[in-house]
Amino acid sequence: MKNPNELAKVHCLHSLFGRVTGQDPYLANQIKTAIEYSLTGSADRSAPLDNFTQAALKLFASQCPLPPSWGFAHLDLSRNSFDPLWVRLEFIKSLKHLAGYNENLLVVSGLRVSLCPAGKYWTRRIQKSYQDALIYIDELAAKWSTPNTALTVLYL
Repeated sequence: MKNPNELAKVHCLHSLFGRVTGQDPYLANQIKTAIEYSLTGSADRSAPLDNFTQAALKLFASQCPLPPSWGFAHLDLSRNSFDPLWVRLEFIKSLKHLAGYNENLLVVSGLRVSLCPAGKYWTRRIQKSYQDALIYIDELAAKWSTPNTALTVLYL
């Protein structure tokens, strides 16, 4: 897949509609295309990730009599330069949004931009900072998620 957001959309659909689609990529693609079309009015344009996941959750809720046990949150770190305290605060806010769901997908985007803004070179020091940031976020996920919750952290 060319766009990481498209990968996140497919993961979202497999998490929600996996029992319906099974391993059939054609059926999953049909659901994805239908949601994209309902949001953009065109089968060729891609909808924003947040809007897509909200529409997928609504579709799932309308098709399933029980409330969905799957939550989604998007943590965009590109707005500020990387600061562990700020990331911790934003991460905990995202996890609070996911509270009560059995299975969760947290999409973390913009980490590279927050560490290396446009115009700077990607150096070994920044690569080390990036690896440390990934470890830090993973440790936050382990510390702040409950044992009976399946949390998937997807880095874009």
